[in-house]
Amino acid sequence: MPAHQHPTRALLARPVHHLGFNVPDLHAAIDRWVTVHGAGPFYVNEHVAYDEPTSSGTSAVWDHSAAFGQWGSLPVELQQTHDLRPPELVRPFTAEGRSAVNHVGITAAEPAAESARLQSLGFGLCMHARLGEVEFFWHDATETLGYCIEVITAGPGLDAFFDTVAGGARGWDGRDPIRRLA
Repeated sequence: MPAHQHPTRALLARPVHHLGFNVPDLHAAIDRWVTVHGAGPFYVNEHVAYDEPTSSGTSAVWDHSAAFGQWGSLPVELQQTHDLRPPELVRPFTAEGRSAVNHVGITAAEPAAESARLQSLGFGLCMHARLGEVEFFWHDATETLGYCIEVITAGPGLDAFFDTVAGGARGWDGRDPIRRLA
């Protein structure tokens, strides 16, 4: 099959919305990202509570805290997992316990259709959840790419949140690197 017709070409051409990193200690990671990488400030959401998270059609638990910051032109998400079930999710979601990229976030107007497309390419669905009207689909691409692919509902609410993150970085002097989310 010619390279321009390969089914994964569209995946690789899709814009990356944000990079997600597993970290063992969220506040230590924020300090490192601010002082070493120059990223920030970080907007922190402790113990994220998804609506109806499922994995393989059964209830799932993913208690984690997340911090969103700007690293140059790219948004980053740092995630510390507190509790994750079923156990099969631990490997792909936590980068096997390493401080490492654990997901690449992409957005789609029709996230269920994009999820189905990713499944057809061999990236199995790990978990599905919602936060209000925003849907999240996580696909295990660790064998091929080394991380999960997170598909998120595109829309004005998500755009406004990430505009806040980017806006916080403009002219930021490095002070007060942690901002709390309600």
